Amino acid sequence: MVSAPNPESDPKVADAYFRTISDSFHYTFKNQETIWYPVKIANALTTLGPLLVIVPFALADLLAKLNIRFFAPRSLRILGMTIHTTPEGVWAALLITVLVVGIAAVFALNKRRTRKLCANFLSKSQMRFGYCLAMREELRTYQATRVPKHIENALDFWFRLLFSLEAFFAPESKQQFRPPKKGKGLAQAEKSSPKVLHPNLERLRQSFSWFRLEPQSERIVESLNLFPERVQYRVKEKKDLTAVGELLSALGDYLYSMMPEVSPQSDSENVALLDWGLTRLQGFSEKILLLPAYGLESQTTAERGTFKRSIKAGIAKFSGLFSHQNILLCFISWLLISAAAVIVALLTTLHYFPGIKIDSTLVALVISAPLLASATLVAVSRKGT
Repeated sequence: MVSAPNPESDPKVADAYFRTISDSFHYTFKNQETIWYPVKIANALTTLGPLLVIVPFALADLLAKLNIRFFAPRSLRILGMTIHTTPEGVWAALLITVLVVGIAAVFALNKRRTRKLCANFLSKSQMRFGYCLAMREELRTYQATRVPKHIENALDFWFRLLFSLEAFFAPESKQQFRPPKKGKGLAQAEKSSPKVLHPNLERLRQSFSWFRLEPQSERIVESLNLFPERVQYRVKEKKDLTAVGELLSALGDYLYSMMPEVSPQSDSENVALLDWGLTRLQGFSEKILLLPAYGLESQTTAERGTFKRSIKAGIAKFSGLFSHQNILLCFISWLLISAAAVIVALLTTLHYFPGIKIDSTLVALVISAPLLASATLVAVSRKGT
């Protein structure tokens, strides 16, 4: 706990706090993506697994010629039923078993490592504040050294800041975009900038004539809507970086005031901290509104046609099915895609290898593979969200 900062006597309190948590911030930033490596591996295995299982059916003749006893045709009696096995069926079952056990092993081995890493991670509020000031520091370092790598680093922090701000201002809403992978910020900056505030606010304004905001709130909302486009193109083009740094300082002070980790125990000090943060947010708003639209921003906005927007909206709506809050709808979406992939792979194999016979093993594979893949992909998509 800290005492509430006084803008007159201690205007750099947020900077001092950032220096204190800087090592932990960079540790969290560096390692938080590695937590999802096993999930990505499992995702790849479940996506490619059904296709890999089809391969033995294309090698049926080879498996028969190898004359390995394990793959030899035989009859098994289980629960009064007689099951006839084939070399390719045994091989397919072996691959499915290895696939399932492999995925389980990946998650099991990673569980302890993840728990250890997360114990030293900063909270979401601290990382949100850290992204803001870390981006500012990268811009300052670029101004001093002119090394382009610092612009790339700043853009990496930038998109994570926007993602975090979207979750901060609309915690109950489905987020509209995902930050690019580390090192891909410069490429992402070529595209239109994402929004911070959820579009529901604008829909309310357009739908109900009685919906009004106080003048101060109206200016803050307007500035937050302008913030992504005002900043992104300037950073990409390395223009007005000093002004951008001042914006980030003001926003960082506000985010600092909202962190539970620095909230004073005294009610009066807490009120003073929040008032100071609101003052800094108002300053941020004034700076944004005074900052003119950048040339590239105006050009990009003018080029966005209705047709292009409708295509993007359609794609976003379709892709949203695969991470929908309704788990049944999410599962059905993945099931249809997985089944289509398996059927296409099977038909392709049958076309080029017409000698393959369709038996119970093949039918069981076609049914079980999409179900297995869909269940895993649903878990992965909801976990990432």
